[in-house]
Amino acid sequence: MNDERTEYLLEAYLDNRLSDSEWSELRAILADADRENEIKDLLQAGMERQPPGQLYLERDYDALASRIMGVDLPTARVRRLPLRWAVAAAVFVLLAGIFLLTRHVHRDSSEVGKIARDVAPGGNRAILTLANGTQIVLDSAANGELAVQGKMRVFKTAGGELKYQPGATGEDVGTAYNTLVTPRGGQYHLILPDGSQVWLNAASSIRYPTAFSEGRRSVSMTGEAYFEVAENRAKPFQVKIGDHAAVDVLGTHFNVNAYSDEPDIRTTLLEGSVKLSQGTKGVLIRPGEQGLVSNGGIVVRETDTGAAVAWKNGFFQFKDADLATVMRQLARWYDITVRLEGGAGNAQFSGKIGRDLTLTQLLDGLSHQKVHYRLEEGRRLVITP
Repeated sequence: MNDERTEYLLEAYLDNRLSDSEWSELRAILADADRENEIKDLLQAGMERQPPGQLYLERDYDALASRIMGVDLPTARVRRLPLRWAVAAAVFVLLAGIFLLTRHVHRDSSEVGKIARDVAPGGNRAILTLANGTQIVLDSAANGELAVQGKMRVFKTAGGELKYQPGATGEDVGTAYNTLVTPRGGQYHLILPDGSQVWLNAASSIRYPTAFSEGRRSVSMTGEAYFEVAENRAKPFQVKIGDHAAVDVLGTHFNVNAYSDEPDIRTTLLEGSVKLSQGTKGVLIRPGEQGLVSNGGIVVRETDTGAAVAWKNGFFQFKDADLATVMRQLARWYDITVRLEGGAGNAQFSGKIGRDLTLTQLLDGLSHQKVHYRLEEGRRLVITP
């Protein structure tokens, strides 16, 4: 095994693009005690390639090995990777070949008050509302069968997913709807009755039938969701976004960002084909494109699909984003209120950083870009000039 292959595998791990066979290959390398010095040398070389002014984080072989050897593959790839990324002096920078791991934050005694008000990152939190109005708080519910909805059984899996499976002996109640809502600071993974998968971001909701009828599969959503639709040409799949837009698909992977406090509705296609509609207007979107719906109609542009779904993979990712855009995402994930004081919003940000950081850890990174802040009681964050 040469250094180039090992370096490629490390980069692929950090980029969340390891195949099953590559994952096994990398684990085998890290399990070989004789390879430890080689890995350390690669990490050191990555650090030395950084340009002057880069804010370095620790590169720790033991942390890297324990993370890769101790994380289950489906969990790491589907939910979120527990990695923390470097923050550049001028912008968040992510460069290929750089291996950035856990950041150890050291604070002096003057910061004790700020630490006491630190805010933990969001997690798997959601409320399921059944057809009869019964609500189930999923983050505190036990794993196993939660309810019976007509001919469908509703489960919370050991992996923290909400899943529908046929086989219940209940009566056929016709078209019954369930609603899954994530609060601010929450996210959840849903497997629909047809096998389609949906990941809900914070402050989002999806309403769906407990069994899809003949002709069409239709759901409605608010907020942000990533869809992997099970192909069924006899039953097209439609996502309704309030009264504003709709997305029609056969079988495909796409992300919809439709928060009410964002300037437009964004549908990003990773694979397959979708039709984005607004009223009587409809536009086809190809993989690698993003459709924007606003009062001015529909605009289609090429985009970085990785940035659109970074949240699902455990990251905040920005490209030339202003401070207000960054803070809207932080507010939803950390369940905080944010106030920008005069003159505080001129910086722009690019790159990505882990969503598993505490709020203070993340803000410490922003402070290197001359972003000043204070945390107040009541989960209030104030950004100052």
